[in-house]
Amino acid sequence: MASTREILSRFDKVRPAGKNQWLAPCPAHQDKSPSLSIKETEQGNTLVHCFAGCTPRDVVGAIGLGLNDLFLEQRQGERPFYSSADLEIFEIDSFYIAQAKAHLKAGKKLLPEDQLSLQRKLKRACEVMPELLKNNNTKQLKMLQAAIRS
Repeated sequence: MASTREILSRFDKVRPAGKNQWLAPCPAHQDKSPSLSIKETEQGNTLVHCFAGCTPRDVVGAIGLGLNDLFLEQRQGERPFYSSADLEIFEIDSFYIAQAKAHLKAGKKLLPEDQLSLQRKLKRACEVMPELLKNNNTKQLKMLQAAIRS
């Protein structure tokens, strides 16, 4: 079980960015300026967000942890690791995937940065799919299915 402080100790050049918030260079990519935001929630969970687009799994993997280590309840063995914020991101990704598919279906090309964003969102969808199936998250499964089939 790792506290947010212990998780922070695994990052280099961490600096405060507000109450229970920090910035650091992202360990998952070559980062010269801090593009990683780290936040401790009121519930004791640790949130990470790379503004360059690295997935939370890649970020914590680069410091030798797993996604479960970010969530206090999971560190204590009490709940699945996907929070409502994770599922909201999944819903946004599903919408983006559907929009990109419609764009491509209409014979239009995606810009290189949009292609990269689509690849990251598809990768993230593939990563969460086993957990969604295991926990029977019907709403999110239907959203992804609709995005892929549209």
